[in-house]
Amino acid sequence: HGIRGCKKVSTEKAQEFKRLQDHADEIHNKKKT
Repeated sequence: HGIRGCKKVSTEKAQEFKRLQDHADEIHNKKKT
């Protein structure tokens, strides 16, 4: 149970990190044009 809980948290963190990266890419692309 504990390991699965940790894995769930790390998955959510990874998704959040990916969202932030996508957002940063959007800003970067807007600045380029």
